[in-house]
Amino acid sequence: MNHIVLRRARRADIVVLFLLIIFLTAGCNIGRRSAPVVDEFALPAMQTPVLERTLYTVARGEVQETVEFEAQVSLNIDQDLFFNTAGRIRTIHVENGDAVQEGDLIAELDTRDLDFDLRQAQLNYDLAQERLTDARTAADFSRREAELNLAVAQLQLEAYEERGAPQEQEVEIRKRQVEEAELALERLDADLSVGSATDVRRLETDVALAELTLERSAAKLSDAQIVAPMDGEIQFYPELEAGRGTAAYATVARVVDPTSMAITANLVREDMLKLQEGMPVSISLPDSSLVLAGVIQSLPQPFGTGVDAATVIALQDANDADLLRIGSSVNVAAVLQTKENALWLPGNAVRGFGNSRFVLVQEVSGSTTEVPVTVGVSNGEQTEIVEGLLEGMQIVGQ
Repeated sequence: MNHIVLRRARRADIVVLFLLIIFLTAGCNIGRRSAPVVDEFALPAMQTPVLERTLYTVARGEVQETVEFEAQVSLNIDQDLFFNTAGRIRTIHVENGDAVQEGDLIAELDTRDLDFDLRQAQLNYDLAQERLTDARTAADFSRREAELNLAVAQLQLEAYEERGAPQEQEVEIRKRQVEEAELALERLDADLSVGSATDVRRLETDVALAELTLERSAAKLSDAQIVAPMDGEIQFYPELEAGRGTAAYATVARVVDPTSMAITANLVREDMLKLQEGMPVSISLPDSSLVLAGVIQSLPQPFGTGVDAATVIALQDANDADLLRIGSSVNVAAVLQTKENALWLPGNAVRGFGNSRFVLVQEVSGSTTEVPVTVGVSNGEQTEIVEGLLEGMQIVGQ
């Protein structure tokens, strides 16, 4: 009996414990939001990309070997303008872009002190020149007077000697008078006489010194001015501004000949070895389908007769210069040789380098076969196939 009661008590304890666990579990979930139901994310199936092949057909036609390079358009004739002395810019006599002629005054510095020096030097020169003129006039009078005195003395001596029984003492006196007149004339010729009439040499030196001072003052004034060295168009630099200081020989503007134009390029040795002076070229303008005709005017030495390091290209028609823009770049192409009726492919269809060249031939089955080829002339777009392929073959590009 006691065993039965004990079993029942244990069962009751188990039931109570089970109910307590359920109650506690439910209490813990009170106030909590239920987790949302997430749909299963469907990933796309992995796909292997299909590589597209660019196919080229072996064609027959004209193939040219060319040398192509970039060149720059610039003015061929221009001269920089600068002051030969430092100072502050006082006056600018032209406007930017004006047409000027050789000798036109472009600009000048503040030259007030130089103007005073020049005026003083001019006055000193004029005064020295006037004194010299007076001295030369006086010297001329003195010489004429000495010549007359000599002539009179000679006449008196001759007249006295013609008289009958002249006294020897009187004759001697007349001869001494002639000698005295000759000595006076010689003294004038030797510039040894004293007086204004004999100061010519000293005054000539004074005039020369005054003239030198005048030239020096004029040169300083000229250094403070800019004069157009040729006919052309004036182009200002920011440094050319009234009231602004400038250093000696600092470029402040330039004169250009707007009708002159040069097309120049700096080429590598390999290209210059292929070119010759007088060779015709084609000139392609940027952003345009227009092509101009030109010629290689000069190559740098020892490849040609040029005096500069740049290759110079000239237009065959000078009127085409109106189509070019200063500062722009153009593409130049020179044809070295032409092959007629040749097999060819685009350059990116031929693989390898040097003498080891090959192509990938597309078979009918879709597979490719590596075929060695021999190439000939080439340019940026075409490569001649000398051996290894037939016209119409399909070639896989790179």
